[in-house]
Amino acid sequence: MKPESATAGRGPAPAIEAAPVRTPPRLGFFARQFLALSEGVYGLGAFALAVVSIGIAKFPRSQNVIWPEIRSQVYLSGVRQVPMVFFMAVALGFVVAGQLIVLKSVTGVQSQTYAGGAIVTIVVRELGALTVALLILARIGTSMVIELGAAKVKGETMALRVMGVDPIHFMAVPRIVGMSISLCCLTFVFDLLTAASAYMFMFAQDFPLPLSEYGAQLSINLKPLDFLVLAIKPAMFGAVIGTICCYQGMTRPSKLEHIGPSTTTAVVQSVVICMLLNALFVGFFYLI
Repeated sequence: MKPESATAGRGPAPAIEAAPVRTPPRLGFFARQFLALSEGVYGLGAFALAVVSIGIAKFPRSQNVIWPEIRSQVYLSGVRQVPMVFFMAVALGFVVAGQLIVLKSVTGVQSQTYAGGAIVTIVVRELGALTVALLILARIGTSMVIELGAAKVKGETMALRVMGVDPIHFMAVPRIVGMSISLCCLTFVFDLLTAASAYMFMFAQDFPLPLSEYGAQLSINLKPLDFLVLAIKPAMFGAVIGTICCYQGMTRPSKLEHIGPSTTTAVVQSVVICMLLNALFVGFFYLI
């Protein structure tokens, strides 16, 4: 006889299961955030490429429909924002001039010799385009996300596809082009008004700076590259804000309650990317 097994009568041995691999909570959080960021960047990049390709391929088509939409967007995000741009330009001009006056009265430095350079460096190269971009984002970008999100939820985007109309060509391209044109024009107006208001404030405070010397300082400090950056930077800011807002409005919301989070995401993404672009322009300008 064979000896009885020591495990006889105890039933079959339980199967050995591999213990699940548990990632640390922090690693799981960062992994989720990385995946969400990657998905967002991929989707935004694909949408931007679609806008560029469709805009170029279908540019000659439907001009009687697209150009009125572009003009409407220029009026909405450009002409109607002039009063607010005027107010912010005057305020910034007063701030810059006030700092120059305080610098002269406190330290005794002849700050009137640096007035033109300060306006060019602070306003033209740095804060002009960025200030206008943030203004357009707050006043136009958010409403754009809400409008396009509501259109998607109500089925208007699908209705356009059924009728054979490309929603990107009809809804996104005019808004992006119009916002870029508006930002270029508003930035130029903003810089001029800021420089004028700064001199008016200094003149009212009996600051020893003749108008001819102020104009000479501006012309000396302005370089040909400044005019190129003055055109390219706001156009890129407008394209970025318009693309992000159209993407969040046309692709993200599936219910009305999703429109709010999509608007918040559009604002955050636009601010981050515009800040990064501004830093790149600063590094590029001073390296050259």
